[in-house]
Amino acid sequence: MDSFEVSKSSVLIVDDKPDNLTVLRQMLVERGYRVRAALSGELALQTINTSLPDVILLDIMMPGMGGYGVCRRLKADERTRDIPVLFISALDAATDKVAAFEAGGIDFITKPFQEEEVLARVKTHLALRNMQKRLEEKNLRFREEIDERKRVEEKLRKLSRAVEQSASSIVITDIDGRIEYVNPAFSQTTGYSYEEAVGNNPRVLKSGKHPSGFYKEMWQKLSSGNVWQGELVNKRKDGELYWESATISPIKNREGNITHYVAVKDDITLRKKVEEENIRLLEEAKKAREEAESANSAKSSFLASMSHEIRTPMNAVIGMTELTLQTDLTPEQRENLRIAKISAHHLLDIINDILDLSKIEAGKIMLEDTDFDLHRLLDSVIRIFSVQVKKQGLFLNLACSDDVPQHIRGDQVRLRQILVNLIGNALKFTETGGITVRANLPERSLISNPEPPGHSLIFSVTDTGIGIPEDTQEKIFDSFSQASDSTTRKYGGTGLGLTICRQLTELMGGRIRVESEVGSGSTFSFQVVFQPGNKENIRPDDQRHMAPEQALENLKILLAEDNPLNAKVATSFLTRMGHIPVTAGNGKEVLAALSTDTFDLVLMDVEMPEMDGLEATQRIRSGEAGLENRSIPVIAMTAHVMAEFREKCEAAGMNGFVTKPVDFYELGTIIERHVSGAAVASETDEREKPVAWHPVLDKKDLMRRIGGDETLFDTLCNLFIQEIPKIKEKLRLAISANNMEEIRVHAHFLRGMCGNMSAKSCQELARQLECISEEGDGKSEQIRQVFEKLDQEFSKLIATIFKIGHGGDKRIADLPDTDQKTVAKGRISNSRS
Repeated sequence: MDSFEVSKSSVLIVDDKPDNLTVLRQMLVERGYRVRAALSGELALQTINTSLPDVILLDIMMPGMGGYGVCRRLKADERTRDIPVLFISALDAATDKVAAFEAGGIDFITKPFQEEEVLARVKTHLALRNMQKRLEEKNLRFREEIDERKRVEEKLRKLSRAVEQSASSIVITDIDGRIEYVNPAFSQTTGYSYEEAVGNNPRVLKSGKHPSGFYKEMWQKLSSGNVWQGELVNKRKDGELYWESATISPIKNREGNITHYVAVKDDITLRKKVEEENIRLLEEAKKAREEAESANSAKSSFLASMSHEIRTPMNAVIGMTELTLQTDLTPEQRENLRIAKISAHHLLDIINDILDLSKIEAGKIMLEDTDFDLHRLLDSVIRIFSVQVKKQGLFLNLACSDDVPQHIRGDQVRLRQILVNLIGNALKFTETGGITVRANLPERSLISNPEPPGHSLIFSVTDTGIGIPEDTQEKIFDSFSQASDSTTRKYGGTGLGLTICRQLTELMGGRIRVESEVGSGSTFSFQVVFQPGNKENIRPDDQRHMAPEQALENLKILLAEDNPLNAKVATSFLTRMGHIPVTAGNGKEVLAALSTDTFDLVLMDVEMPEMDGLEATQRIRSGEAGLENRSIPVIAMTAHVMAEFREKCEAAGMNGFVTKPVDFYELGTIIERHVSGAAVASETDEREKPVAWHPVLDKKDLMRRIGGDETLFDTLCNLFIQEIPKIKEKLRLAISANNMEEIRVHAHFLRGMCGNMSAKSCQELARQLECISEEGDGKSEQIRQVFEKLDQEFSKLIATIFKIGHGGDKRIADLPDTDQKTVAKGRISNSRS
């Protein structure tokens, strides 16, 4: 056996003594064998199952399954019975050797063994094994050759029968294209007999429907030795046209020369007719789909237009009603107005339901994916109904399991909408008792996937109301459907609320169901999946249930509104909030007003004559109303509620979006969010902002951290104004000296101070200075540029503090000249307000 055969041979050693394994392994590996080892009979069988060895060295006495047992198992298995087994054991009695051979072993080596003996026996049995394999292979090849000849003969017979009996037309021609053979299917398809076809050329089938280049390309491909495939329009003997799918192949001799061509062809006339019909049907379907999409688009446009047309007068109706309710009225007048207000809001709810349903059906609703506090959301939903529940004399309880996660990620807006709809529905049909809202982890899944990723949560709303008959429980989820006509007459409603709940739940990957008994109440439950949330990503501003801080007063607001009634309502509410509104009737008047006066914020109606709100905003952002107004907050006010329209407002450069009829209390919060702190940054060109989305002063964040203590806030502001000039000067000197370590230390100190004050933009710039200084020398110019931006941002920060009424007058004189000018500018703006 040569070295090549040795290197390819694998040996399995089975012995419960690790020392024996080590010695045998080393001995065999040094001779070029591939060696594996097993410490027990059971492990040996597992090893053999993964890969068969060429020879096995097997110990007899082992715990568990001994060597005899292993060998018998191997010999009983067809896959392993031919593997040579050499027993190697300390037993040397004749009976032991006889037992080994009876078990199936072919040799016996007595321990302690001699290395040369083991190697010689392994080599000998491997050589015998290889000789046996070669002999078996030769015998196998011989048998295979005999079998192959038989198969070829049978194949030829089958091929002959197949060609004769084939449903496909088969034609064999010589190299010049003269037909030498056709099968019966050819004659049946074409009408030409065998005798008529042989010696002729296939061109007799030409229909004249293909250009001459078609056949030229075909023969070029065939003569170059390639297969041609395609479809042909041919003509039968009687002149009828038919379609064929053909594969034509060259036949080559041993030398590779083409001697014949064979064509296999199928009649596809019927298929062609079906394809033509399908094409016609597809074109009709496409046309119908386009018409449906056009109708859908028209429907969406109509709904958007309808929304705008209805919401615009509704804004005036609700607003004027609200204003009148705040005046001295007789009890009868107050009651009449209260009913009018309720009816107006009810009409608005119907409009919203119809638009929501339309958006869902049109696939226009995109789910949000944000982190939020589930417990706070549930609390806020309960508080929405607290007044109504108390008025109806009912209870409203929240039961949230301890294992329900607090912070999750998903669409909180749609979850809130489903819960509000279900609770509102329960209140409508409950006269005594109350409602219980529950949040739990599921014991069993309501949706198809039993173990969905993330947090699978079940929410339920149980009431003690009138209940729903069993035969109508599925019906109530259909559009414009309620349990019965009497229910509609008594309780009202469009029947869209539950439909929207079902479709939103399914959109979120869940399913909603109802369990109810007439007279005993109902339970609506739905299961949806949320991803784990990150608490750090949840801003206090995102918690909508939190009461907004008192709105800023004395803001000068430019109100762009072409509807006199809407303008009257908005002006009245803004005045009551303590603001000074100035009206403009269209976009051109907005640009003119901004160019000649100073404003803190613009409330921009979107649809106005001459120049609409979108174009006006774009021109403001481009600087047409003055560079100082490029970043002025612009809040859109529109009756449009479709998502794509909101995107248009954002693309135009608007900062916020308020839907008509305007909730002016919500508007107050939006105004404060865009004016306090961050709005002062609008006095600078947008391109000069050092860091996007970092407010100059995030007062809400600071007040949240100090527990709403205004006195402490005032103290912090005064201390900050007092200390900042000192730190800035130290930083300026360090930069002049190009002392990177000093720059890093002072920037780090500033970063901490600004972070404590929630001065986000200054904190970010200080962080940048700290990072750049850590990179070492060579960054002087970059540091100088960042410091200049930081200096400008500090001026705006100080101006913001004075503008919102903090920082005593005695501090102004202590400020650098540039900061004093900025503060003065802020105070002038306040005096105008």
